[in-house]
Amino acid sequence: MCTARDRERGSVSTLVSLVAMVLCCSPAGSAFAQEPAAAIPTGRAPWVSSRFQGVPDSPLPLSLIPVFSNLKFRDPMQVRWQPALQRYFVCELKGRIYSFPDDESVLQADLAIDLPAEVSSFDASRSTGVKEVYSFVFDPDFATNRFVYVCLILNGRTEGTLPDGSRISRFRVTDANPPRLDPQSELPILTWLSGGHNGCDLAFDQSGCLLISTGDATAPSPPDELQTGQNISDLLSSILRIDVRGATSQQPYRIPADNPFVDLAGARPEVWAYGFRNPWRISVDSATGAVHTGDVGWEKWELVHQVVRGGNYGWSVREGHELIQPNAAVGPTPILPPRAVLPHAEAASVTGGYVYRGQRLPWLTGQYLFGDWISGQIWSLPPDTDHYQRIASGQLRVIAIVPDSAGEPLVVSHQSLTSLYRLVPNADFEKQQRQATDFPRRLSETGLFRDTTKHEWAAGVRPFRIAHPMWQDGTESQHAVALPDSSRLTVYDSPRPLESVAMFNSRLHYPAGAVLAKTVSLADCRIETQVLHFDGRQWQAYSYIWNQQQTDAELAPAAGQQLTLPAAGGVSWRIHSRTECLQCHNPWAETTLALQPEQLHPAAAAGGAESEWQRLVRDGYVQTRTADGETADPLSCVRRSVAEVGQGTLEQQARSWLHANCSHCHQPNAGTGLPLSLRMWDADAEMSAWGKVPQKGTFGISQPGLLVRGSPHQSVLLYRVGSSSVGRMPHIGSREVDFAGADLLTRWIRSAAGETPAADQSPQDAAQPELPDLAAITTEQALAVAATLWRSPPTADGKTSNVAAPEQMMTLALTLARSENAVVSSLFEGFLPSDQRVRRLGPGAVYADVARLAGDAERGRALFFDQRRLQCSKCHQAGGVGSPNGPDLNEVGRTSGPERLFESITDPDREISDRWKTQVIVTTAGTIFTGVVLRESPDALDLLTAEGHRVPLRTAEIEERRAEVKSLMPSGMAAQLTAQEMSDLLSWLMTLRGR
Repeated sequence: MCTARDRERGSVSTLVSLVAMVLCCSPAGSAFAQEPAAAIPTGRAPWVSSRFQGVPDSPLPLSLIPVFSNLKFRDPMQVRWQPALQRYFVCELKGRIYSFPDDESVLQADLAIDLPAEVSSFDASRSTGVKEVYSFVFDPDFATNRFVYVCLILNGRTEGTLPDGSRISRFRVTDANPPRLDPQSELPILTWLSGGHNGCDLAFDQSGCLLISTGDATAPSPPDELQTGQNISDLLSSILRIDVRGATSQQPYRIPADNPFVDLAGARPEVWAYGFRNPWRISVDSATGAVHTGDVGWEKWELVHQVVRGGNYGWSVREGHELIQPNAAVGPTPILPPRAVLPHAEAASVTGGYVYRGQRLPWLTGQYLFGDWISGQIWSLPPDTDHYQRIASGQLRVIAIVPDSAGEPLVVSHQSLTSLYRLVPNADFEKQQRQATDFPRRLSETGLFRDTTKHEWAAGVRPFRIAHPMWQDGTESQHAVALPDSSRLTVYDSPRPLESVAMFNSRLHYPAGAVLAKTVSLADCRIETQVLHFDGRQWQAYSYIWNQQQTDAELAPAAGQQLTLPAAGGVSWRIHSRTECLQCHNPWAETTLALQPEQLHPAAAAGGAESEWQRLVRDGYVQTRTADGETADPLSCVRRSVAEVGQGTLEQQARSWLHANCSHCHQPNAGTGLPLSLRMWDADAEMSAWGKVPQKGTFGISQPGLLVRGSPHQSVLLYRVGSSSVGRMPHIGSREVDFAGADLLTRWIRSAAGETPAADQSPQDAAQPELPDLAAITTEQALAVAATLWRSPPTADGKTSNVAAPEQMMTLALTLARSENAVVSSLFEGFLPSDQRVRRLGPGAVYADVARLAGDAERGRALFFDQRRLQCSKCHQAGGVGSPNGPDLNEVGRTSGPERLFESITDPDREISDRWKTQVIVTTAGTIFTGVVLRESPDALDLLTAEGHRVPLRTAEIEERRAEVKSLMPSGMAAQLTAQEMSDLLSWLMTLRGR
């Protein structure tokens, strides 16, 4: 019997003991988990037992349909309606702006300006011209002045940022038909530092002032490297507000007198609100004037803000409600909470939209529409709650949501040669609702299996093996494909447009109803069966969780689930959300990552043995075609075969590892925002890796590159693969470092300079890195130590006998794993024996995780008062000690049970008395404070802010006051604790019963 206890989503506990066992048992020290051998049948039976119809969830109320379908734009960024001209204008990333009339039958868009070709108002010694365009907006008085404002990004002549590389320029639109933007009319308005996060969007508020969003101008990691989020002495991480009426070259804008920081010494008076990471799209509610933005999150959360004058939105002290830099200085105004927070299981790169005021969707009136660039989801947010709801979904790169000529939502998808889209009522709603009721909730009901207990596939379901499985923390996988009746997968020798999925090209064209399945097992225990179902329009992803008897599996929740596997040593396993699954199984990677010619026809098959690919063609599951539709040689569809694990040259092995583990995201258009491409068939130049400066963090490496020939320890890619930091790769599908994979990449990078790979040397010849000074260890030195250990990873007891990694190196590694330098410690956490790893509860903790443990009240008391960690006593009194700035806990053991206390700690927003609800107060001077009211009289009150400051306020100076259903208690408190620590804390709190 294989038991699996499930719980809510949370952090993943260590697999190190099991991984070590896999490593020790694998030939030649390989950590790659080969799929178990399966009897591959010959011939084919039709698959007639499928039960996959529709989706298991309630259908979404809206769908996305292409509009102006004759028009195709290349990487569009923004669309705007101009009523005076009765035309739409669209800007593309590379700098072209087009216009066209509001006519569904329009055949072509008219070029209004090609900015890179026509604009020359830049310093040619530092810049080569316009590189990109992010947004534009028409002047409110366009009918009389013909002005349009454009956000340009200039291209520098050297690597790095340009101090004035982000620019807002004004142009005049000509009276010609079709209209043009006159390049000679350009008036530069404002410039700021260009960088990783430039912003930028533009909008006019109801007073006629121009709002401009700017980002923090840095790469994602480390967060806010310029420390600009809370610093308003520059223009970054802000929404700016300027008056451009009457602009001249001598005075391109004026500062509005009511801007919040005009009288603050050292502040840029243009700043209207600040504390944003990368505010992507801003809008002004046409009815109320309220300003909204979507702010692209860092590692955990995507944010929606309703922006107010002088507002501070937290970055980089906070990411949403999460405190990430507790010791960082806070700006001149208190941090305000976001309107909505989305975890990365649901969204990955938020795109702000607008407040709907149209006529066709009255139930949406007053709600804020926003989307996600990565997942293609679209949500609405009502005005009186933070509970957003998903209203539409599609395989789009949602980069803008704006009102059309009638106020109805237009959606811009950032893709090559794409149409615009409109949100409309879902015409298939009732049909989809019926299908949801009948959707198979058990694996045995799907029609994929003859016998789930024996894991026997149904007739017509074809198992197959791939050459190079991805690393999944020591698990094994069994793959199968099922095609309805006797239909076949058509594979072309070059990509062709998909008939059912607009704007995407692929070699693989599946019939409607196709299903791919993968059962993942760990230590002879089936954990989950993952399913991809093609419904004829798009792919859907599901997971079925196996029961403890191993007889059947239940459909997992859409948001994912966390499992504990006692049969595998009590390790944790993450069932990914359906949205997360489709981040990797994306159309740019041709969706089905296993069933691809390169994985089915390994390099070794070139020697003459029949490959899995050739058998699938022979048995009638696959038909191969040329671009013209003629029958093609199956091998003409194979670009460059991956190597089977442990086979082929060092170059083939390393490229195969990167292909299997990284290329589904790291390839053109797949969503990383990087030029890096790691497909097996990419040439060195196409990879954009060797010698390339990292765009998303260097982790303190000196003279870094993504890959540096002959220098593994300067290669940022290797650090990401070998560490357990928030920047580790891959970040979906694996939580443990693949030691053998990291060693393989180390040897490959070193060999790129013509050196003998270290693992090919004899143990006596293998040079040991010089032991560093632990107090001043660099990232490069830490990588050198880690690379030595990757050659011979630790056994389950944390020891190694390989001469290439002597015990003194292992001792050093265990010391470094506890370093206060997180960049260093994350390289060695995986070397800690499982019993020495700190197992924390994580964000998905439930009371059952701690209820079975015996708590120690004295340890709990010490934890409560430990100012280095929880700092509970800064706000709470308990046992007669502490501060009265939060709920009094002196009698909490008498008024609450342990489970209720657990819920209060893990979810402080769940139940808040009116006394402790967060208050947002706006003064008559325009200052905004957020906190709890400590005491109040008819004439005055004392407010405690989230940063612990007491602010006395007179009632007469309060202009606005509203209560938020939020607690000042920091989120994620339980995630920092082990189950035992939580049990200890609860035990002590239960002793507090008053006098």
